[in-house]
Amino acid sequence: MEKPSSTELARNKNESGSLLKDLILFIKSSSRSYDEGYFGEAHRLAVAIRSIVHGSPGTLSILEELGLTDLFFYDNCPNYRPEIHMPFSGLALAGMAKDDPEYVPRLGQNPNVKTNKVTYEQWWNKKVIVDEEFNIDLTREGVIEAVANTFSKEQVDPKLNDFYNETILKCGLGWVDEKAALQLSMIPIEFASVRQIAYELIKALEEQIPQYC
Repeated sequence: MEKPSSTELARNKNESGSLLKDLILFIKSSSRSYDEGYFGEAHRLAVAIRSIVHGSPGTLSILEELGLTDLFFYDNCPNYRPEIHMPFSGLALAGMAKDDPEYVPRLGQNPNVKTNKVTYEQWWNKKVIVDEEFNIDLTREGVIEAVANTFSKEQVDPKLNDFYNETILKCGLGWVDEKAALQLSMIPIEFASVRQIAYELIKALEEQIPQYC
């Protein structure tokens, strides 16, 4: 799918505000479905998150369209410590499901990991997944871009198909660059990381712009 041009996605503030409300509602619904086992929702969450906070080449994010550029974001991720030389997963925790590793989002449940208010740049550009052995070094932006550009075999919630199609695909927000897709081996950890990013984003937006939530 080709990336949309800025003229194709030109919106007035009323349209942008309505779209932001729809995207936030979709993220909440999709997050619940992810938690119920529809892990393929991570792709759709990543597309919605990217549309709200980052946009695409040649387009503004929805927050930028609305002039909401001074918001803070919640960072519920420990800092990466390079001196340890160990693989690092800041947004998702490893567990075991049968014989395979499973990753789950933090969701603010570890009292030893503080949730801090940070700027957009600090939040979006913070290292959240690092594995020196495999040359992996990802920020939240890297995670969102990779998952937004990845179609997996994981199941999506069919109840949300119409909502997704109407809210995202018809607005030209669901473009995919297959060259930027993530490695299959990284899907479990990055999908769980996207769910955590959705948690952080919604928490911040609900506190600051409740009129859209």
